[in-house]
Amino acid sequence: MQKTIIILTCLFLPLFGWSQTEHNSLKNGDSSYRQGNYIQAEEDYLRATEENPNSVKGHYNRGNAIYKSIDPTIDPEQLEQRLSKAAEEYLTAIENTEDKNIKAQAYHNLGNTYMEKKDLKNGIEAYKNALRNNPNDMDTKKNLMHALRQMQQQQQQQQQQSDSGEGEEGESQEQQEGEQQQQQQQQESEEDPQENPDQQEQEQEQQEQDQQSQGEQGEEEEQPNPEEKSEEEVLRQLKVMDEEEKKVQEKLRKEQQSDYKSEKDW
Repeated sequence: MQKTIIILTCLFLPLFGWSQTEHNSLKNGDSSYRQGNYIQAEEDYLRATEENPNSVKGHYNRGNAIYKSIDPTIDPEQLEQRLSKAAEEYLTAIENTEDKNIKAQAYHNLGNTYMEKKDLKNGIEAYKNALRNNPNDMDTKKNLMHALRQMQQQQQQQQQQSDSGEGEEGESQEQQEGEQQQQQQQQESEEDPQENPDQQEQEQEQQEQDQQSQGEQGEEEEQPNPEEKSEEEVLRQLKVMDEEEKKVQEKLRKEQQSDYKSEKDW
């Protein structure tokens, strides 16, 4: 009986030491995080996950520390790498827990990370997963609605660009057909034999009159409609106003808290 106790003690002592070391690393990370020292917090949480690769709190809080430490003015490639690392930590935390509340918080933060990466599709899906685990989270509902509006605006812009491209292609085809028809008529006119000089002169005069008439008609068709020009000017002004409004909103977003900065701390 005594040997059994000794053996069990020897088995559990390393586990106790491992747990205690992880606990200390998490505690140090929490302290650094509260002080706003996110780089140090990231290192402390990394140490905790190295000591326990399945540490839900370690991965979750390290994701938060990475996200908080990101400088939006850094090189785009580095920004992408840091955001991807934060997303990876949140996903690892999600995989290692069955707690719906923790899953909801991790999915919320994962959605914010995807939105910062301009990945609307995955951002929306992450918010939906957060609400599947916690349907009453108002912060997630707000972010999801904002992301859906952005997706709708993006689709509308793509549709407008597609319609505009089709219209330009149609006009180009009509212009090419008109030019081909004119060249064909000119070739047929040159190939027709003339019976006498008088007839040739009359036909030449008639051809010049027809060309002059067609030229005048073409000029009339090319003249812009005042009403259309006015409508285009109004649309241009609306576009300028919309761009100015976006600049103001962007400035306010930077000065205040971002729509996607509602991080769910542990």
